[in-house]
Amino acid sequence: MKYPGIVSTIGLTLLTCVAACGTPEPSPTVFRHTDAASLFGVDHVPQFEFTVQDQQWQWLQANATKEEYVRADVRYEGQPAGTIGLRFKGSVGTLANCYDQTGKLACSKLSFSLNFEKYDGANRFFGLTRLNLHSMVGDPTKLHERIAYDLFQLSHIKAPRSSWANVNVNGKSYGLFSMVEAVDGDFTADRWPGNGHGNLYKEAWPKSTMTALDYARALETNKGSFAIFDWRKPAAIVAFADDLARSQPPELTAVLAKWTDLPYMARYMAVDDVLANCDGVTAMYFVNAVSPMSNNHNYYVYQEQHRDVFWLIPWDLDLTLAPCRRFAAVPRWSTPPAHCDRHYPVWGGSWVEEPGCDRLFQAMAQAHGAYQAAVDQLLAGSFNEQMVLKKIDRWVTFIRDSEAADPTTQGDGSWMSAVKELKSTIPVLRERLLAIRDGRPLAPLSLSLGNNDFETATSLGAQVACATRASVNSDVRQEVRTTDALDGHQDIRVTFVYRDPSGSPDEAWRQWIQYSMPLADGARNLTSVTHVRLLLRTDQPRTVRIELESDRYSPSNKGLKFGWDVAVTNSPTPVDLMLENARLPSSAKGTNDALRQVRTGVSSLVFRPSVVGRNASGYLGPGKSDGGYLQIDDIQFSTQ
Repeated sequence: MKYPGIVSTIGLTLLTCVAACGTPEPSPTVFRHTDAASLFGVDHVPQFEFTVQDQQWQWLQANATKEEYVRADVRYEGQPAGTIGLRFKGSVGTLANCYDQTGKLACSKLSFSLNFEKYDGANRFFGLTRLNLHSMVGDPTKLHERIAYDLFQLSHIKAPRSSWANVNVNGKSYGLFSMVEAVDGDFTADRWPGNGHGNLYKEAWPKSTMTALDYARALETNKGSFAIFDWRKPAAIVAFADDLARSQPPELTAVLAKWTDLPYMARYMAVDDVLANCDGVTAMYFVNAVSPMSNNHNYYVYQEQHRDVFWLIPWDLDLTLAPCRRFAAVPRWSTPPAHCDRHYPVWGGSWVEEPGCDRLFQAMAQAHGAYQAAVDQLLAGSFNEQMVLKKIDRWVTFIRDSEAADPTTQGDGSWMSAVKELKSTIPVLRERLLAIRDGRPLAPLSLSLGNNDFETATSLGAQVACATRASVNSDVRQEVRTTDALDGHQDIRVTFVYRDPSGSPDEAWRQWIQYSMPLADGARNLTSVTHVRLLLRTDQPRTVRIELESDRYSPSNKGLKFGWDVAVTNSPTPVDLMLENARLPSSAKGTNDALRQVRTGVSSLVFRPSVVGRNASGYLGPGKSDGGYLQIDDIQFSTQ
């Protein structure tokens, strides 16, 4: 099944004109003939300097969501790299949601797209025509993309290369960015030598609800009939989708093996699962009640130039490497579908369908042996726990100076706290992947709007759903306690040790831990809930701050949450919280958040036990610590 390339007489005329009608003279650059591998293999964090005319820079900032290029002169490590196209880029979370209702920028910085041939068709940068600089505003560790892309590559998946870079625009530092290779014609030509000029699709899944026109619109290469290389209409991917739709379940794996490399697909899904990439290929977002379509994103599909074989390429991995708690209730892709008409709330008002309803995932679920082998190889090799932890330490050292110099950073203590949380998550992700491999239920712990006694809670269910965080030198862990429970046979116990972050005066009062318990089915409207009642106990008398986490807080409120300060002792302490009495912390200033609005989208209860033993200067003192515990049981949401 082949579709011959087309280069028409009109196309040849246009190509001749490009050669004779005056292509701009190449701008001087020392990077035109340099291989891209050396760009991502430098032994330090390099510097980009962009110079943009003031008027154009002001226009770009005022019109960021249009994602249109302006001219910029660029220097790399002090060397000229030509006049390029520069624009802001991003998804909903990293661009559209970075502006509040008044149009004010709420994120500390935005991502950039660099197009080196935009104004000079001959210009190349380390052999590349495009490059991405990602802001990492959703990743407090600044490490997720590098770890995730490397993990795909080590599993022999065609994935972009990544590293880091410092960015300066018109003399102003914008700090540290993730530098990520673009997935485009350069990428496919490099990864499939001699076979790399086929069709590249962005976020085009082989589904029977997709039309040829839908696929044509998703093309990233071969977009027009005058392309230099082989141009084919998207007939093959339509046939792939139709083949899946028409086949009976026993035939699905054979159909998938016909159109893809099955071991490659198994390795892709193993890495996708260990990363907990919930916003990737398995997130089948529901469009609306009248549309039959659901769509996933953050991936590319490449169809080889000389044969009808398709390959998945991962993309946009900054939200990986966490248990993905907002998706905890969504069944796994390998789970046989039970409710294909049910939709699960996740984040930002979005809903998803069960991925197991998709024919491709049904085919992959049948190839369990290949998937299991890929998981075993991954856990024994590149996701060996000690190997990953050593990589994290090495890359922390690599970017430490750039992170410290970043004007948008929250400080070294906040960064290292996030790194510590990431390191503590690695064994949880391994255990989670083993459960998926073996078909064991994850049973994520979440709070229903009734009574929650935790009698059936599991350790893994708590770890994949409930979040623990601590300041840089403090520690916190959670467990499902089966002895000395507050009520019944089980409760939740949070054990912690507070330590001073350092002796620096500007880090006084900065010992903290927090424990977050999500509500079932995502953000819930609690305007009709009048009370939250629960049972608590601490190791010694402590004030416990209990807060409402919500999607309705303003992005600019500096993390201040409505809640209550509760006195708890080492005896079981019944607590009755009236929702209307929730207040911001006494230190809160400059936030316009309203409690009623926040209550319309509550996603978690957050617990913060106080520190005991700090002196008047805000420190425990040299060599001193404060260790303790908080037990939680019988959380009940009441309307009276």
